[in-house]
Amino acid sequence: MCGIFGAIGKWDKKDIRLLALLNQNRGAHASGILVGSHYIKGAYSMEEMLASPKANSVFEYESRFVIGHTRFATHGAKTKDENAHPFFRNNISGVHNGIIDNFESLKKSLNIECEVDSECIFEALDQYDDIDEALGKCVGYWGLAWVNSNTPDKLFLSKHNCVLSLYKTPECIYFSSDSRHLEICFGIDEKEIEDVNDDVFLSIDMKTLKIEETKLTKLQKRKVAKDPRTDGCSASSFRNSKGSNEYNSTKSTEIITTETTEVCQLCGAETEASNLEAELLEQGYAVCSDCVLDYWNCGNKDTTYIANSWDEQLESIKEMIESDQVSSIMAGYIEEEEKKKDTHSSSLPFNQKPVDAEIVIAR
Repeated sequence: MCGIFGAIGKWDKKDIRLLALLNQNRGAHASGILVGSHYIKGAYSMEEMLASPKANSVFEYESRFVIGHTRFATHGAKTKDENAHPFFRNNISGVHNGIIDNFESLKKSLNIECEVDSECIFEALDQYDDIDEALGKCVGYWGLAWVNSNTPDKLFLSKHNCVLSLYKTPECIYFSSDSRHLEICFGIDEKEIEDVNDDVFLSIDMKTLKIEETKLTKLQKRKVAKDPRTDGCSASSFRNSKGSNEYNSTKSTEIITTETTEVCQLCGAETEASNLEAELLEQGYAVCSDCVLDYWNCGNKDTTYIANSWDEQLESIKEMIESDQVSSIMAGYIEEEEKKKDTHSSSLPFNQKPVDAEIVIAR
């Protein structure tokens, strides 16, 4: 749903600026960057934020880490600056890509008030010293990056049924939600990219860049329908898939927790079903979360399918499926993405007015 990116070690601010701009295609409702104890965030696109002179000042602070986020709003108003990432919960500062299904019940159990589901993750990480136990309280899917003031020399990453990739150099480790962004940013081959393993968290030493991987053993499975079609796919899986966009219209309301593989109604790829977009699934539509995001991107290129809110977007997706326009619209988007990959330059122009954003010192 969103984009997260950043670096640990001796990072180059030019690389981070480009990586930030590339991640904007995963969400432009809000953005934020955390450099050490200083951050800037707000309800504006990454391109707008980086055009601000005050954003340039953030990069002047010396730190062994930087964390960034581009938001595609789901829970919480997209017009509120406070709903932008990073979030700060006492000792924890972090960014999240994904959805937390048990958002409402988790808020109650953690005894907090918030609009954005992501805040619950960081509250859990603050309340529980055991990372495995904290993430075990959350039901959904995520790519996470966070720091804890109690362990100031460590940066943490986690992936559960989501996407998150690394690019390592001798002096730095860069990460991004989309491996293609790393390829474009550094002009490298996909073989040089490492995907973070699923259902783990990484503890990265900011000085030595040593990575310790720990398996998450207390995760709860998402509830999926008995007749799911797929999830976890992306534009790249569409390009590699020979699957059909035809689907079985039989809809089941029975809920189970076993893993199955079926076909996404948008991209046609056959993958595991554990990450189906829950709100659509409840209404009998099987659409993977990455396709929801891809649809948002291609939707902005067609005035017929521009969505101004999460609910409106889901309605548009359902209308598109029912009207059999899936193949032409999604194929058009994939073609555009391929062109971008082939022609993307090492810098992007700023064509929007600067935002009068404030630099804030994090707790």
